[in-house]
Amino acid sequence: MTYVAVVTIHTDTKGDARLSLEEIENESFGSFAEVVSRLNGLNIETENIEVSSIRGFMDSYNNEELNVSNTFMGYVQIKN
Repeated sequence: MTYVAVVTIHTDTKGDARLSLEEIENESFGSFAEVVSRLNGLNIETENIEVSSIRGFMDSYNNEELNVSNTFMGYVQIKN
């Protein structure tokens, strides 16, 4: 099964967060951890990366638990 995951990176991170997200956009990964590892390889700090399912992202956003200001967003595919 393949599903879409949302990836967010805070704008204050070292490296080029926006370019890194564009580079992995719509790429397929085996897990959330694999996404984080790939972004680490692009010099993005782990503590500034969030990966979540669409449902998890929407729930957090709609429940106002998530502040997306100063955040770049992208998406990837997760194959389970």
